[in-house]
Amino acid sequence: MKAGFYTENVIVLRKQVVEGDYTDKEEWVDVYHTKASVKYVSGDRRLDNTEVFYSEYYNFTLRAYVDIQDEDRIRWQGKDYRILNIFRNTDSTYNQIDVKCELVNK
Repeated sequence: MKAGFYTENVIVLRKQVVEGDYTDKEEWVDVYHTKASVKYVSGDRRLDNTEVFYSEYYNFTLRAYVDIQDEDRIRWQGKDYRILNIFRNTDSTYNQIDVKCELVNK
């Protein structure tokens, strides 16, 4: 068991469609508040159509009981991260999920 391995507070967000008077609106609602291990992978700065984009990639390691899907997002330190890949480890000794994410530019 790696209880001290998960040190960062993260929130798993799921998209929910809310019906309005004229149009439907998408909102991100909290699904899980959990602990995770976060590792920085890479990042860069790009200029696209005279706009600056900062891309950052992180690996989040969550416990296996968290129901996370490809369409979800992870909020960590006030920033939202889009899920690129979810790796569910089938070995029962690890009991964890590895999630590769990128920063969402708003």
